[in-house]
Amino acid sequence: MTVNPRQNTAVKALAPITEKLLDNIHGYGMSTEESFGWWANRYSVAMGLSTNSMNLKTIASAVHDGWSKCVLDVKDPVYENKPEKEISRLLLANTNYDDLEESEKKKDEQIALLILAYLEGAK
Repeated sequence: MTVNPRQNTAVKALAPITEKLLDNIHGYGMSTEESFGWWANRYSVAMGLSTNSMNLKTIASAVHDGWSKCVLDVKDPVYENKPEKEISRLLLANTNYDDLEESEKKKDEQIALLILAYLEGAK
């Protein structure tokens, strides 16, 4: 990942927007700073921006890769009471974007669309 998920200005701007989008569409709720969800949004946006691409599928695949890296890097305290949550996340993290179910791809594409809009506006 070449874009820093903590320091990059674009990540700082886009991550809260992607979080709100996913909450509005999927009812995830809003995360607290430094939580798994907070980091997952930042990793996803950072990896999407790192592609330097304007192709939706390329960015969406990178968004999934960013989320997957977050699953491996960030220990969610919820795993202590819900180990099945960690198992399900690890299964998704180890699935290539092209092999994901359409509903999972859709989430990555929703974030990718925001990244595309940001990049288009930054031209």
